[in-house]
This record gives sequence, C-alpha cells and structure tokens, in this order.
Amino acid sequence: MIAALPGREKLWQALSGAAVFLAISALLFFRNTQIFLAPEPWAEDMAVFLRDEYERGFPDTAFALYAGYIHLLPRLIAWLSLKAGLGNAMFVMNWSVLLIKCVICLLILRSREIPSSLMRLAIAGYLILIPFVNEIYNNVTNLQWWLIPLMALVILRRDGSLWVLITDAVILLLTGLTGVNSVIFAIPCACLLIKDRTMGSVVRNSVVIICALVQFYFLCASGRSGDGSLVFEGGLSDLICIFVGRVVFHTLFKSDVSLVVGIPVLALFAGMLALNLRRYGNLREVRFITLFAAVYAAVILYNLLKSERDPEVLLTGFSGERYFVFLRICAFALLISTLDIILKTPRLQENRGKIMAVIFLLLAVVLVRRYPVSFPSGSGYSADIERFEAAKPGEGVTIHFPPDWNCALVKK
Repeated sequence: MIAALPGREKLWQALSGAAVFLAISALLFFRNTQIFLAPEPWAEDMAVFLRDEYERGFPDTAFALYAGYIHLLPRLIAWLSLKAGLGNAMFVMNWSVLLIKCVICLLILRSREIPSSLMRLAIAGYLILIPFVNEIYNNVTNLQWWLIPLMALVILRRDGSLWVLITDAVILLLTGLTGVNSVIFAIPCACLLIKDRTMGSVVRNSVVIICALVQFYFLCASGRSGDGSLVFEGGLSDLICIFVGRVVFHTLFKSDVSLVVGIPVLALFAGMLALNLRRYGNLREVRFITLFAAVYAAVILYNLLKSERDPEVLLTGFSGERYFVFLRICAFALLISTLDIILKTPRLQENRGKIMAVIFLLLAVVLVRRYPVSFPSGSGYSADIERFEAAKPGEGVTIHFPPDWNCALVKK
C-alpha cells in the first residue's frame, strides 16, 4: 500500500498537468476561434515563411535571413506545415503556435525557478489574458515575442539530468536562432556564466551566447544594424524624456494619459521596484530578469533613436505593441509581487487570502474586458488558395491576406 503511493502521486501529477494544459488551451482557443477554425496567414506568415518553404524548402531556408537575422523556428514550423499542403498549412501553423504557448504557460506554472506560486499563477494568467495582442495573438511571424519568458525559464533552470540538459540546449538553440532575443540575453547570460560554473549553467548560457554571436554577425553583415550612429539629434534631457515617455510610459499605458495620472503611476512603480529589489535583490532570478529588462528597454530606446531626428516626433504616438510584451509582463509581475509583500505584513496576513481573491477578481475583470481578440477578415485568402490549387503548373496566383498584404506564388 505504501509502495503504491509514489505511483499514485505521479498519476495525479500527470492528470493535473493534463487538466491545466486543457484549461489553458481552451482559454487561448476561445480568444478568437476564427484563427483556428478558418485561419488566414498574418503578414510574413505567407509573404516570407510559407512562400520560401514552398519555393525553396527546408533545410535550404534554415539560415535564410529576413530583416537581417535568422528565424529558425518559424521556418521549421512552416516547412512541417506545408507537408499537409498549402491549403491546410495555416491550420498546422496556428495550432502549432497554440501548442507552444500552452507549453510555455504550463512550464511557468510548474517552474521551480519562480518560487512563489502566486507569481507563477499571475505571470501565466497574464500571458493567457494579455491585452493589446491583436497583432501578435497567434501567428508564427510574432512567435519570437512569446519565446522570451520560455528562454528565461530554461536559462535559469537548475541542473537536471543529462536528458533535461540536452532538451534545454535544443530549446535554446531553436529559440536563440529565432529573432534577436539571444542578442539581448547575451549580457545577462555572460554575467550568469561568470558567477555560476556548474555544467548546466555553462551549457545553457554558452548556447545562448553562441546564438547571439551568430545573429549579431548576420545583423552586421546584412547592414541591418547600421553603422552604429544615431539619427537622433536631441540632448540629454530629450533622451530622458523619450525613455520615460516612450519606453517606460508605454510599458504601463496603451495610449497617452495626462501627466496628472502618469506621473503618480510612474512614481508608484518606481517605489514598487525599489521595494522588490530590497526584498529579493539577492535572488539570482531577480537580478537576471532585472538586468535583461534593462538591456531590453535600452535596445527599444536605441531603435527609437535611430528612426527619427526630431524629439517631438519620438514623444508623440507609438506603434509596435509587440515590442512591449515582455516589459508589460515584468510590470504586471512587479505589481503582483508588491501586493504579495504588503499582504504578508502582520496586520494583513490574516485576511491575505480574501484580499488577494478580490484583487485577482478585479484584475481578471480588467483583462477579460479585452479577452476577445479581433482579427482582420475578408481578405479573399480562401478564394485565392482555391484558385491556386486549381491552377496548372507554371501558373502564378496572387494570394491576399491580412493586414492588406499579398504575394505571388507560381504553382509547381
């Protein structure tokens, strides 16, 4: 009877894991069923990844550049998706992205690198219900922004078995050669490598740094990174205003708000950051994520300063919500962590559960208000695919898809 307990415990863990996985899948699925039941490609999904795989094929496209760097995982997904035929490729691609996102959320919930169960639930919940995601909700093109928390978790993972280490190395290789996340992770990983010389740390951090060097080489070789000079001609005060107004401010707010609201909120978050660094500053996970967030914010600022000369232009309006996914996760996690610290004080400890339940309910209401995700429709994609399938070899067909993009494919 006693010997049977470990088996039952493993079975219970497996069943609970499967139940959580299904719950996450359902929540992500019902944010927009159209994307999964009648999928259309988004921008580079068709214009770059599916087109290149159809015309050239993997592995010839493995190290093909787009925007100056490698997109290994999206190209691998596109190649596998085309095995089902071009007409069904988007089904496979979108469901593959859903699977990856579910795995990321499940790993966060099961992570030992995030010691607080409250924090794990908060981060995973925010990823599932994250607002402002119309562009990046579920497409291969913007998958790289969802890979940031996955990379952080794997990098911070404590030493496991040899097979775990091999799996981690493969994950970091695929994610590190997708987008420029590895370049931004390189400095924090180098710092972690200096302080932690265990085999697992050396392997994981070395893989990230190697991927970063590869991506950075191609960025420089393609001219995408430019000559290193800034277009911006403003002074230090303008630079500070742009950092606060465009990077910090836009992390906390979707659109412009008055200074009467903005300044107190910024001050509040600065206070929360100071409180958390004082409480958890010695944890390597906190130091690693804080350093990475700072480097990430600096990269966003650098790209902003290369785009415009006039400070006034840089301070007004903003697009590119995808760049702020990770910083907004950090801001949300900071908020939850601060509430957790405050509620552990003796005066509030007794009612901590009730207070947190009310807070989570309020946060859920705010996030669920943005739960449905709109997606452009009426592009004519399905009709174009039917014309392409009916075309004779050698005939070209122009395929239209969101957001008002198109590309020409020649039937093989």
